[in-house]
Amino acid sequence: MTAVEAIVEEMASGTIQETTEEITLQNPEPIRVASKRVQKRLTTLVHRYLDLQLAWEKRTVWLNEMLGKMQNWLGRDDLPNDIKNDGEQIERELEWAGVVIGREA
Repeated sequence: MTAVEAIVEEMASGTIQETTEEITLQNPEPIRVASKRVQKRLTTLVHRYLDLQLAWEKRTVWLNEMLGKMQNWLGRDDLPNDIKNDGEQIERELEWAGVVIGREA
């Protein structure tokens, strides 16, 4: 159980690093003392977590790009006022939600 708690803590703090050859933890000791079976299962879970994290980051970058394009389009001078007003409302809602357009989250 200590090994699982250590992995969850590392996930929460963002300290798990991955290379093509290994996973690096800030505090690997609880994993080292765990049984080989537990180590193998945790390694599988950590790889899955890192894959999901990468997919999430890619989607976030794409979404930010799309929001930036939408913001540019809604800022055009040749749009009717009602469309501009809709765009301003969308920008206010995004700001309220804490979305930063044009930068990675």
